[in-house]
Amino acid sequence: MECQHCHSKEVIPTRPNKHSQIHLYCKHCQNYSKSPAAPRVLLFDIETSHTSVGVWQMGEQRIRWDQIEREQYIISWAAKWLFSPDTMGDVVTPKESKKRDDKRIVKSIHKLMREADCVITHNGDKFDIKKLNWKFMLHNLEPNRRYTSIDTLKKSREIFSAPSHAMDYLVQALGYSGKHEMRNEDWIQCEAGNQEALQKMYKYNMNDIFMLEDLYLRMRGWMKTHPNFAIFSEMYHELENDETKCPRCLQTILKTKYTKRYQTPAGSIYKSCNCPHCGAVLRMTLRSSFPAEVK
Repeated sequence: MECQHCHSKEVIPTRPNKHSQIHLYCKHCQNYSKSPAAPRVLLFDIETSHTSVGVWQMGEQRIRWDQIEREQYIISWAAKWLFSPDTMGDVVTPKESKKRDDKRIVKSIHKLMREADCVITHNGDKFDIKKLNWKFMLHNLEPNRRYTSIDTLKKSREIFSAPSHAMDYLVQALGYSGKHEMRNEDWIQCEAGNQEALQKMYKYNMNDIFMLEDLYLRMRGWMKTHPNFAIFSEMYHELENDETKCPRCLQTILKTKYTKRYQTPAGSIYKSCNCPHCGAVLRMTLRSSFPAEVK
């Protein structure tokens, strides 16, 4: 490793801060820089147009592909890196919207997603990611599957029996601010190229990202499975013999916190504890230095 400012080799990693961020400190120039050990976790959301079809009657029916009159396109996308105060996004111009041309903004989110180690969405595994993958292929962009995915809708359905798993309900039930108001007429105006409606959609989309971050952080400790972020930092941040690292929030935990002992039917013996920082249930074998998550 070398300093990004003076290229000195005299750099040491810091311990993760309360936001699970790791930085490198240069002893030579005394500057801090981002550590390659920190996982790049991207929260994102997209907004799409209607798909216009021609039918002969109302009611539930099967619609063939040749009944499509105007295909769906991406109106906007919004994203942010986990814990970062900065947001990113893009929205079609009125001219692009009238032509239903989303190529420019699809390219911009494709470039961003290539930087991510993990993406967080709400219903993204079924909707956002698949919609974008189709657009990526249509616009001759390279496949991008190097990231892992956390879908808070799937996690909510797996863990809780809430009255609704809609993100708007979940965040408001947990005491956070809900969605901005949007009506079907706003989507129609966006598709007609109305500049004011497009900006309203973009702000609506951006607000969803902050809601998603609040929901993820509140749910993180409850999730039965979660990507192991500790693998990104173990090679850079050396631990003491009496320390372990939470694979979710990357905070250092003393082994003395592992107080509950249990044995699996297979005969493996573990000690477990709740992470004192994010609440995740962790386990550690009596012969291992690093915890694994309870499945």
